[in-house]
Amino acid sequence: MADSWIKRLINPHAMAGLFDEEPPLEDFEVCELRLERRGPSFFLHGELSTFPDHPRDGWESGADRLQVRFNLSSIDAFESRGSSEGGTVDLRIEDADDGFGVALIGDGDDLEFKASGIGLQVIGMKAY
Repeated sequence: MADSWIKRLINPHAMAGLFDEEPPLEDFEVCELRLERRGPSFFLHGELSTFPDHPRDGWESGADRLQVRFNLSSIDAFESRGSSEGGTVDLRIEDADDGFGVALIGDGDDLEFKASGIGLQVIGMKAY
């Protein structure tokens, strides 16, 4: 098994108990990506290709889609190519090139990006 992307989160507990096995990040549907000067931070909002095995209480009944919002803080590098409209990417979360932080990498036909920073966290989820 590849290295756990959940263990690279500052808050791995955000995903705890939702899945029997760690969900894949392939075919991640990007809804929004945004750079924020304060921090600086990189925000990524999109939809996982799989729905949790154990939905949370209070989530919409009959939901079968899960959107996740990531925040990568204290970014020190960012590059992108392609559509600002979003698209589907194979998302990877791995050690940054400098070995110190974390990198968030998206590779798709219409969109590619790579951001590296100090801390990655899940800042929100929505089931529908």
